[in-house]
Amino acid sequence: MSLYLDHLATLQRQAEAALAATGFDAMLVAAGIEKFAFLDDRPYLFQPNPHFKHWLPLTQHPHCWLAVRPGLKPRVVYYQPHDYWHVPPSEPRGEWVDAVELVVIREPEQAAKALADLVTPRTAILGEADAALPGLTPNNPEALLNRLHWARGVKSPYELEQMRAAQRRAVPGHLAAQAAFLRGESE
Repeated sequence: MSLYLDHLATLQRQAEAALAATGFDAMLVAAGIEKFAFLDDRPYLFQPNPHFKHWLPLTQHPHCWLAVRPGLKPRVVYYQPHDYWHVPPSEPRGEWVDAVELVVIREPEQAAKALADLVTPRTAILGEADAALPGLTPNNPEALLNRLHWARGVKSPYELEQMRAAQRRAVPGHLAAQAAFLRGESE
């Protein structure tokens, strides 16, 4: 099994234990939405919900959702609009695609229909208030979030490898900056 697939299996086990311990049947996690500059049509840099990006390598994908249910593959609602003005997200690809139940939507509101079968009084919905859709209002149960936050503190082998890869890319830049500083150069 790849490091990433092992990571997903670990997250699934952790989520199932957290759901059972807190009395929930499922959790829905909103990636978040694009936020725009006041009186402008330019979006700020998108920052996905950390509980969403813990599972999936989708860091530039607003309006997506993740559904976690015990004993089942995670369901990913993948927002891929037909857009004339902006470059839409590419076709879903990567090893995560085969590890999930994938539902592609073209409008953000379609996520509500794609997840409606999972919404009960015992469904935890994680996300910012502005990610809400009809029938999908984040309730962010504190006890569940606390368990998920704690689990995120322990890094899986996949996450450790990603951190090492990032450092391999960053160190040459830091060394170049140090050398420039020691030569008396500015930025």
